[in-house]
Amino acid sequence: MVTVVFEKLRLLRKCGVSENDLEALLFDLKSEMKSEGGMLEVEVNADRPDLLSSDGVARAVRGLTGKAVGEAKYEATDSGYTIIVERVVQRPYVAAAIVEGVKLGEEGLRELIQFQEKLHVTIGRRRRKVAIGIHDLTKIDTKIIKYSTIPLDYKFVPLGGEKPLTLSEILYGTEQGLSYGQISLAEGKLPAILQEDDQVLSVPPVINSEKTRLTSNTTDLFIDVTGTSAEAVGQTLDIISTNLAEGGGKIKQVKVIKGNWNSTPILHHGSVSAKLDYISSVSGHPYTCEEARNLLAKARLDSICDSDTLQVITPPYRIDLLGRADVVEELLMMKGYSNLTPSPHIITTTGSLSIHTSFIRALRDLAIGAGFIEVFNFVLTDHRDFKGNALKLTNPVTTEVNSVRTSLIPGILRLLSKNQNVGFPIKIFEIGDIVLRDVEKDTGYTNRTMMVLAIMDSKVSFEQLQGPIHAIIKALGTAPSYTRYDNSYFLEGRGAKIHVDDDEVGVIGELHPRELEYFGISFPVLIAELSVDELLRLQKGG
Repeated sequence: MVTVVFEKLRLLRKCGVSENDLEALLFDLKSEMKSEGGMLEVEVNADRPDLLSSDGVARAVRGLTGKAVGEAKYEATDSGYTIIVERVVQRPYVAAAIVEGVKLGEEGLRELIQFQEKLHVTIGRRRRKVAIGIHDLTKIDTKIIKYSTIPLDYKFVPLGGEKPLTLSEILYGTEQGLSYGQISLAEGKLPAILQEDDQVLSVPPVINSEKTRLTSNTTDLFIDVTGTSAEAVGQTLDIISTNLAEGGGKIKQVKVIKGNWNSTPILHHGSVSAKLDYISSVSGHPYTCEEARNLLAKARLDSICDSDTLQVITPPYRIDLLGRADVVEELLMMKGYSNLTPSPHIITTTGSLSIHTSFIRALRDLAIGAGFIEVFNFVLTDHRDFKGNALKLTNPVTTEVNSVRTSLIPGILRLLSKNQNVGFPIKIFEIGDIVLRDVEKDTGYTNRTMMVLAIMDSKVSFEQLQGPIHAIIKALGTAPSYTRYDNSYFLEGRGAKIHVDDDEVGVIGELHPRELEYFGISFPVLIAELSVDELLRLQKGG
């Protein structure tokens, strides 16, 4: 849930209902309300970003009360402005819009800034996926805007500042810079929205320029949205533009050159279909075409219905309608949860293991059967053991436990170093998660499940570990093969990559004396690390 705060009288006036009625209506929108003096705190479901401003709430409430039904349509005309998109590898997508005739005032300005920040947190994934800049259009001097990159010695006056600062000074000397400066920094440059004369308007996702600061008297807005996902960038601009238009603003499109669209905002429309039989079976209520269409109209949605299929037209402000289950939920909300009659059901189910868990248990049994003892290490570790490849924590509790592991190997070697006085051979294994960088993910990171096996003895040979590994993989129903692999961990000529068909699933080798010395180990060690996720994928047939 996302909490937004509105001035009570302002929101009630826009919605045209009493405070008690608004509370009941918001409940049917999966939202809750709490009154705090002259303000209303509204908890909005994260899948409804259109409700993060008072105009979006008012649009939905007017539908529920029947004051305005069907899709709210907004016209967009040409603005005469152009944005030229240059190569920005770290945030390649940009969209822009102009909204004129906006009535802000002090409370409207506060709410607009809140709306911007809540979108940053939700769709924007804390500005990593999407960043928004909102500017006073009258303070922009050129009708041609550029999206490019600027170096760290570039100077401008940041929002709230009094004198020009270099980008480097902003990144390392201001709160905004310290919070967001590293998100899109690449090769000593950051993305920037610039006037045609190269004056900075904003440096996404960090900060705007003081030049285009909004005030309570601002009526015409220039909005830029940048990010790593074209879909999210387009959706975010559509939501902002349509919510401002709901409040009386006029949308004007910006021509885009060398970008993903010819002009923006896109004001995208899609559709989602569901069979009436499916809707009735899931909801427990038989719907006719007429009833379904009337209920969807209350949700500010247009729809088409024939004898057995309902097609919902998704407007630019509703990005949460993705499949037929969403159509059912929308119909139930419009019918009113309080109007539903529950039916008694006694459901008996038996729990079962997921495929992933079952596979890990099978690996564990095979390793134990091969004579290995299972061990467990902490996910958090010391970054020095990872030669600069660990993911360091921003605020570690101690200097020794300051990173998230990116491999299971260092942990198992630390454990071996502390157990050199027990009977040989020592044969141990661990199955656990690691964390890797992944630019395709919203967070920038992804989890992987790995398995590590190690043998420490007074003398070792490659086949001592290769044999059990080979047997374990064959027991899973696949045949492994090996190719030579030299890296910093292994003795030259005594390391190999493990393949199943043409896919690499792990590595195996004898530890290099340099690594033994670093971990304080006095005996030779054989070690292998396997990708559990990859082995499971291959067993399932890809």
